[in-house]
Amino acid sequence: MESSLPAKAPSRLWSFVPLLAALLAGAWLLATRFLRGYAADTLTGLQWDVFAWLVLPAFVWAMGLSVVHLLRVSASARPLSVLPLAVCLLAGALYVAPAPTIDDVDFQRHYATRMEVVGRIESGELWNGSPSNQLVSLPWPEYPTSVSDGGGWRDVTVYREEGALHVVFHPVTGGLFDWTGLVYRSDGSPPVFPDRVMPNALSSERLDEHWHRVLYAGPTVGGWVLLLVTTALLTLATGVVLVPLALGLHHLAHRSEAVPQ
Repeated sequence: MESSLPAKAPSRLWSFVPLLAALLAGAWLLATRFLRGYAADTLTGLQWDVFAWLVLPAFVWAMGLSVVHLLRVSASARPLSVLPLAVCLLAGALYVAPAPTIDDVDFQRHYATRMEVVGRIESGELWNGSPSNQLVSLPWPEYPTSVSDGGGWRDVTVYREEGALHVVFHPVTGGLFDWTGLVYRSDGSPPVFPDRVMPNALSSERLDEHWHRVLYAGPTVGGWVLLLVTTALLTLATGVVLVPLALGLHHLAHRSEAVPQ
């Protein structure tokens, strides 16, 4: 007479999948925020775009898997089953929270390099002084992307206002709410942001004798809608791969639950 016993190992292993997905997606999400400068210097432009754009769909799927896992388990197992969802919520909260410390670390890390750039601009080596030439591309590979991203082109914005030289650096942004830059003003006074050059600048905060952090206006309503639509499309596209893969692994795990004795 044949009988079958439940193979508990596959079930236990499968129960860890939501937690593993939450940990990986959460770490990926936070890496785009807190390690953005290092990642931008290590990865190529295309690799960074893929790394940064796919993180939100991956996080959405991890969050969905955590919710489904929480709803499917028995009431007695709920306390532990909430852990994947808690990991996702914590990572999401850290991702959207204001983090001026990140800007401070970036400022200190590249201070000497940015001062070198300013010196070369003041000497005329990198900028010819023309008011019509307000974007200066930093030479590669002498200056990494993290010094000034400038939309992927390592640009800095240069202009004169009130007789003072202004040099605006655009650090690599990784969060949805990272709308800041760094501006150097040669005479040490608060920077001026004319609409013809810096239309999105709102305010500034002094960091050093000549340096200020500049706060930019966030995306418009249309920009947010575009971001949401793009994220939704990428989530659906990644689901074409992830959902069949998850169902296949789940099916294999359940097939192995009954082992002939």
